[in-house]
Amino acid sequence: MTQLMGKPIHRQRGWEYLRQMIFRQRVLRAQHDGGDTLAAASMEKKLDLEDARLQTEYPEAEKGVWAMDEHRLGLRQVQRGVWGGQG
Repeated sequence: MTQLMGKPIHRQRGWEYLRQMIFRQRVLRAQHDGGDTLAAASMEKKLDLEDARLQTEYPEAEKGVWAMDEHRLGLRQVQRGVWGGQG
């Protein structure tokens, strides 16, 4: 904007224009760096074995898998600003 206007524009003005255009700042979710790939592969193998056991034990039964995301209490948030439109 400074180049277009030919005079210095304060950064706050840019934020105000983004807010007027119904944009808001979005913060990305934290990524867990310490993920244990060996433990994940072991869990997947156990899940496959349990699936095969249930298939032989109950061949006509309909089955499904339920999963939950890990708790986010111990993770640190990485603050990065991303602007995006609403909706």
